[in-house]
Amino acid sequence: MALTGGGDWPDDLGPKMRAALHEAATMVGQELVRCAQTGILTGPKSGRHYPGQPNQSSAPGEYAANQTGDLLNSINFKVEGDMLVFYSDSGHAGYLEYGTVKMAPRPNLEMAITESDGTIRNILEQIMWRAISSG
Repeated sequence: MALTGGGDWPDDLGPKMRAALHEAATMVGQELVRCAQTGILTGPKSGRHYPGQPNQSSAPGEYAANQTGDLLNSINFKVEGDMLVFYSDSGHAGYLEYGTVKMAPRPNLEMAITESDGTIRNILEQIMWRAISSG
């Protein structure tokens, strides 16, 4: 996911809006990581239970099951300029997110974005309103 902010602000508002956008992006990133990790840890899992795996696997469309902690610990975000990047750098994250020819997707990041939509909107509204009204 990439959240970008652009455009021209009046000279007196520009620095405030850039600072507010950075603050909002950081808070949104934290919310997305929290949501994805919570879904992996506590979301419903209705897939198979494979011998030797500590937890029941996920079914297509569910958050992935937490088997080793690798995926869980690889979910992160970074704010680069005016862009928020939400990602997982685990070696198997892409296979889970988008699926393979033999496995349907477990779209962890996409579901976190969708489920956090209202919270994200609230964060953006509150921080941007504060920046505009602190004139």
